[in-house]
Amino acid sequence: MNSRSVIIDNADAQIQYSPGWRANGSPNEYKRTTSNTETRGASFTFKFVGSSVAVYGTLDSDTTYVLDGGNPKFPFFGQPQPQVQYQQVLLDPA
Repeated sequence: MNSRSVIIDNADAQIQYSPGWRANGSPNEYKRTTSNTETRGASFTFKFVGSSVAVYGTLDSDTTYVLDGGNPKFPFFGQPQPQVQYQQVLLDPA
């Protein structure tokens, strides 16, 4: 079986965002881009053919996510640190 990884940036047109998202970025983020929202129920869709997907992001004081309309995950804090954490794994199928 042939295995291959593809990196898709959050600014890629393949990702469809619901209303309420905004584009941001800093030198610490992949390709200097990030998308964030404070809108309850906001979502994004990324359709792909494959067996898994990993999601990386920037973490601040509280970050939550839901996969495929399931129950919200607990607040995700990454490694306990006082500063913002960049390029952190939010979801990894491994």
